[in-house]
Formats: sequence, structure tokens, C-alpha cells
Amino acid sequence: MGLSIPLRSYEYTGLLERYHTTRCQLGFDSGVVVSARYASGEPLTKAHIYGALKYAISQQANLGVQIDVTQKVPVFTRLPSVDLSRVVTIAKPSENLKDVFYTNFRTQFETGTDNPLWRVTVLPDNTVAFAYHHAIADGQSGLAFHRSFLAGLNQ
Repeated sequence: MGLSIPLRSYEYTGLLERYHTTRCQLGFDSGVVVSARYASGEPLTKAHIYGALKYAISQQANLGVQIDVTQKVPVFTRLPSVDLSRVVTIAKPSENLKDVFYTNFRTQFETGTDNPLWRVTVLPDNTVAFAYHHAIADGQSGLAFHRSFLAGLNQ
């Protein structure tokens, strides 16, 4: 006889996640940005990027959540899907990494939407900047994302 475990489409946030969610709502916390340059003989195309992101999302549950702040205690909610065209930006040739970091630090993450709590900007030199809400990940998680992204590129 098997054991049945009910699954929820939400999970309560912990104390640290609530701290970052509150700071973000008040405009004090813009998130984290971690970048890596990918060595390749060719520029990364949308097909490469989307394929690698699909793999990374399948490996890291935090890339498919949003935060519902309308509850008494904020909860993580699972997104039914992620529209990559809304979170991936291909930088203009005139943009540099400093510009990308500056833009990402000025742009707040919105909770309660159907967008995930992260975004990616790809520069012409194959540098990928991964920006994310501090409630879904810490600094080491940026490295974990880039490892998953690289594994997705190599598939």
C-alpha cells in the first residue's frame, strides 16, 4: 500500500524571505546580480539561451515561483509556466556590463505577477547577467544558476 502525500501549489515564506520581500516592497532591496562570460566560437542565440534556461528551470524549483503578498504571511506560489520572452533581454552592442548591472539594480522585482522573480540579460560578448529577487536565492545561488545554464548550453 502506497503513501499518498498531498501536494500544495504554495509554500509559506521563511523569516529571511519575508525580510527581503518587505525590503523590496519598500524600495530598499533590488535583488542580486551575478554574471558569467561564456566562451564560444559563436554568439549566443535566442534558441541557445531559451534551451539553456528551460533546462535550468527544470533543475531549480526557485526559478518557477512568485510571491503572493496578499496573504497574512507571504507565500511562494508555483507559476504554471514561464514566458521567457518577458524575462530575457539581448543587450544592445553599445551596452556594457556596468550598464546592465545599473539597470538591474534600479529595476524592482514585482511580486504577485505571473512573471518569475528573475531576469537574464545577454551581452554581445556572451556575458550572461542573471538578476534575481533575494527572497528566492542568495549569492551562491547565482553560481548554481550559471552551472545549470552551462549544462543546458552543453546539451
